[in-house]
Amino acid sequence: MAVENNVKLGQQIGIYRLDALLGEGGMGSVYQAYDLNLQRKVALKLMLPRLARNEAFRARFLQEARAAARLDHPSIIRILHFESLPDLLYLVMAYVSGPNLRRYVSHRVEGNAPLPLAEILGLTAQVADALGYAHQQGIVHRDIKPDNLLLQPVSSQTASGEPELRVIVTDFGLAKLQYGGIQTQTGTFMGTLPYMSPEQCKGQELDGRSDLYSLGVVLYQLVTGRLPFDVSSPTEALYNHVNVAPPVPAQLRPGLPGAVNELLLRSLAKEPENRYLNGEEMAVALRAAAVELGDWDETTLTPLPQSMTPVPPSGVTRTGGVNLSQAAQSLNSAAITDPRRFDHLLLAKPGENTRAVPLGRERLLIGRGENCDVRLDDELVSTEHCRLQKSERGWQVVDLNSKNGTFLQGNRLLAGVAEPWEPGQTLRVGRHSLQWRPAQGGQSSAVMSQMGSLGGTMLRTTLADIGLTVEPAQLSLGRGEKAVLQVGIQNLGQRVAHFRLTQSGLAPAWTQLSEDSVQLMPGAESYISITIQLPKDETSASGTLPFKIEAQSPASGALRASVPCELLVRAERGMNVAMQPTQLAVGQTGRIALQNSGNAPTTYKMRGQDSAGALNFDFSQTEATLQPGEKQLVTVQTAVKKRPWVGAAQMVPFTIDVFATDAPSDVRQLSGLATIKPRLPAWLVPLLGVALLLLCGLSAGGAYAIFGRPDPTATQIAIVPPEPEPTATPERLPTDEPGTPVATEPASTATNEPAVTNEPTATATIAPTATLIPSPTPTLTPTPPAPGPRSLGGGLDDEVRAIEGDGDLVYVGGRFPRGIRLWNQATLQWSELGGGVDGIVNDIAIYEGEVYVTGSFLYAINGDGSQVEVRNVAVWSGSSWRALGGGVSANPQSLAIAVDDEGNVYVGGSFQSPARNIARWLASEERWSCLGYDCTLDAGVRYFGNDASGGDYVNEIVIAGDDVYVAGQFSVASEDLNNINVPRTTNLAVWNRGTERWAAVGGGLVNNVNYSNEVHALAYYDGVLYVGGRFDTIYAFGEYEFTRYIAAWDGTSWQTFTNLGSMVYAIAVNENGIYTGGEISVYNEGPEVASYVTRFNGFEWQSVSSGTNDEVLALYTDGVYLYLGGKFTNFAGQDAAYVAGWVEP
Repeated sequence: MAVENNVKLGQQIGIYRLDALLGEGGMGSVYQAYDLNLQRKVALKLMLPRLARNEAFRARFLQEARAAARLDHPSIIRILHFESLPDLLYLVMAYVSGPNLRRYVSHRVEGNAPLPLAEILGLTAQVADALGYAHQQGIVHRDIKPDNLLLQPVSSQTASGEPELRVIVTDFGLAKLQYGGIQTQTGTFMGTLPYMSPEQCKGQELDGRSDLYSLGVVLYQLVTGRLPFDVSSPTEALYNHVNVAPPVPAQLRPGLPGAVNELLLRSLAKEPENRYLNGEEMAVALRAAAVELGDWDETTLTPLPQSMTPVPPSGVTRTGGVNLSQAAQSLNSAAITDPRRFDHLLLAKPGENTRAVPLGRERLLIGRGENCDVRLDDELVSTEHCRLQKSERGWQVVDLNSKNGTFLQGNRLLAGVAEPWEPGQTLRVGRHSLQWRPAQGGQSSAVMSQMGSLGGTMLRTTLADIGLTVEPAQLSLGRGEKAVLQVGIQNLGQRVAHFRLTQSGLAPAWTQLSEDSVQLMPGAESYISITIQLPKDETSASGTLPFKIEAQSPASGALRASVPCELLVRAERGMNVAMQPTQLAVGQTGRIALQNSGNAPTTYKMRGQDSAGALNFDFSQTEATLQPGEKQLVTVQTAVKKRPWVGAAQMVPFTIDVFATDAPSDVRQLSGLATIKPRLPAWLVPLLGVALLLLCGLSAGGAYAIFGRPDPTATQIAIVPPEPEPTATPERLPTDEPGTPVATEPASTATNEPAVTNEPTATATIAPTATLIPSPTPTLTPTPPAPGPRSLGGGLDDEVRAIEGDGDLVYVGGRFPRGIRLWNQATLQWSELGGGVDGIVNDIAIYEGEVYVTGSFLYAINGDGSQVEVRNVAVWSGSSWRALGGGVSANPQSLAIAVDDEGNVYVGGSFQSPARNIARWLASEERWSCLGYDCTLDAGVRYFGNDASGGDYVNEIVIAGDDVYVAGQFSVASEDLNNINVPRTTNLAVWNRGTERWAAVGGGLVNNVNYSNEVHALAYYDGVLYVGGRFDTIYAFGEYEFTRYIAAWDGTSWQTFTNLGSMVYAIAVNENGIYTGGEISVYNEGPEVASYVTRFNGFEWQSVSSGTNDEVLALYTDGVYLYLGGKFTNFAGQDAAYVAGWVEP
């Protein structure tokens, strides 16, 4: 084995020198090594070359190593480094100087220094703590045994009363590597036989409670000095762990405290739900038992037997695992002592596992007392409740004057009278239901009638030579939940028989059998697990679903038995709702997209309200009944109750509440703004005033001409008509001051004679327009641009990769000459930024009026022709270019740039210097830095071992507050090479400026299926992060969810999308919807439509007009215009050279 590694002590592997061989195993060797860089001892696990050359094993090794590296707990071995090179695969761990638990106990026993029970409980509690932590991280060990528990002396006690030893759990994930694939295959189990849980033996899906069972075996061994089951083959492991109750510890160790005895039995419960819920709960119980020990504080120990390894059946290699059906077949033919040679009693209690008790004596006492043969822990059961006694025809039951009675088939028994108890009849004792089964092949093998519900959880039927048991026969599940049925098949015939198991009534995709057939010896019984898992979507409609489990012998079609079962799918509400647009002018129509995401028909209501009470809401329908999964579009218009005559336009916030009629308190609230415009625009009011005054002046002049004109023979008075000025305002009013021209109407005593003055007077001017007031310039509301496509001045000469805007100024970068140009939307003209750059611009950012660009270029050129060496990063100040230090290394280019509110610049791409793929320019210090602790130790984002085809790199950076979101193609983000502390950051991670740490986004990763997947685009809008690229799954809090090239994270959950047809390169979001560009097609519920640019309106994906004729690589929106750039030359049916604009209708 290990010699296959062909390495020698003293040899150097990477930065590690091999100093001593610590052990050898089936996958390789473990060495004590020395880290030459950090000058410390480490443990190095070196895999065999033949395994290192196996691509599947390498992939599994890296996955398990990454998972284990996330664990940070004082009782879990710390993973320091791992490497994958051709013919070389190794893992570096912290070095633990102490022995493993097996050697430690043997040493204590040999030295006649047995372990105190308090020390045993304390050490076990440390392991339970560690397992609880690992299980919270979603990691199951699968091979807990004394050999994998190391002991390290510590300077102080680990917890009050516990020994000065620290238990270190090792080999997380290695059981998967040795015994099978990444996921446990149905019918295959892995681990060490004496310590395996029942569900491991049956090849079922495991959770943390499986590890707690294995830890219970270790504790049982430490306390009693023996294993609960002596097993040396898969057949024995399968039978004993699944069917046989362990010897009661207190019977093996007289005087053992009851709390410890109960703790051990609970840890070794056959069903996971009857064990401790998690490691934390078990640790609390262990420490509580240690406190209650009193004087009984030691146990005599014998040396623990050597570690057992699975013995493969004929034709199965050691690394291939053990097949359950093979083990079961071997079991049926093996000469194993079977307790079912006796009649046996079945006991069921609601909420507990049904258990079997052999009826091996002529008389058995049932009750709550210590001396009872069958003890029932139930306050409704008397101390001595009833007695079972053997009769010629079977069994009888005698009630012993119990307080609450004994009931046979629902009838209370008379005290002291022996009543016959037939097989299949149910005896009720307190909360317990009891039935007895005759021995298999014995004298009591009477024909069994169909048994009713045993405690409401189990049904059994017997027909001819088949016995069939289903537990539970009734179950209730919600969407996404699962349950496991245990189906027992019994061969009651006299020949070896082959049985096939089927289910009917449930969707085949909902069920999975651990195996669908079994071969049984006469009298033998086998168990098959059926996992039922409901889908998370609306296809799991609510209601009661009857189904049937059937066993049939293919050799005899008439030989079959079936059990009727029932599944209740619980009703669950859910809705998806969105509104577009969120800003409405009064009278404008908004669209509300509503979908029933629950699994039951639901009626939804809608209501609108605003705090000012200024609006009325007109819905196309205020109530809608939707079937599960059904979508509906509802329109709404706002109307103002009292529209003002004058004044400025008002923005009135409003909300629309959507809720299910059967849950009116569960309200989804949509927020929007309504624009209320006055009847008269503000600019029209002064013009109306001018017109009114002018009308008054003209009226006065007309009246004078008609009623007050003097005789022309009178004293000469020059009448000068007013100069026409339609916008003048009459300001002169009549006055009594002498010498002031007055325009009067004739007095009531006037005659036909004209008024005459005795003295000539100066010429007077009747001037109603004496004072002219300039008219104010009207303030006009800008007319919104007409919807549709926009040409940007003839476009550009080659591919566009980046667009960013600042008001009317839109900066465009790409592959064309000079790399960057400026489009002015106000003047509709292109202009230059000096002489641009001498290469390609991939991304643009704007901060305080300055333009930051990155890409693949060496120089930036000023307007006077002078060159500035910038190396892939440059800043345009408005008149000239400048560099940021020495830029970033050109290997091969940088792809993303962003600037935070302090002026720090983040640049991402594919480079090694000044950091790994992402670097930060510190504006206050004017220097480059990494996002981590040590820039020399690969701080940043990367692949482990850099073994992915195409390498690792960053495509996009978006900043929201203190969070810097980074996307691209990578598998880990870390502060340095030795701080691999971020779980599941494949292709997407976030750096927090406050904590200076990396973290995962949304509980997980974006597609870790293969290295060709990556994230290309990010957008942050209204508190939501939108992610686009080449991926089809996301990982959210332990669950994989299907999505299609785009997903959205709102801070608490992921939103998935399913109707995009290909890769997303760019995302832009505004109130009109989510825009995506790339190699895109949309198909919704109908035929696929090629587009390259699409919009999601909250209800479905749509092509933006007729789309483009080639890929869209860049999108930018200012809320009105959408700018798009890429490889296209046509957009919306019009010529568009690589760049275009769009206004949404």
